Amino acid sequence: MKIALVFVCFSLCACSPDNSDRKPVSTDEARRIGMRLLLSRYPNAEITSEESDSQTFKYRFSTNGVTVPSVVVVDRKAREARFEKSSR
Repeated sequence: MKIALVFVCFSLCACSPDNSDRKPVSTDEARRIGMRLLLSRYPNAEITSEESDSQTFKYRFSTNGVTVPSVVVVDRKAREARFEKSSR
């Protein structure tokens, strides 16, 4: 019984709270994550361009035909999206 309890404790402690063992999401899933954030703030938004490196995707977008000076950045490993001011 004690051995099983010790095994369970080690199993729970071995989990990485910072998600460093997660695989990055696919391109399609990253786009869905970005669109979810984007549409929550700008319901008529459309993605106009996409940039990527190995860890993040950046989506430029427009609303009602006007390009917004922000980008949606999706961290593929953390599976999170945020707005950033555009550098262009």
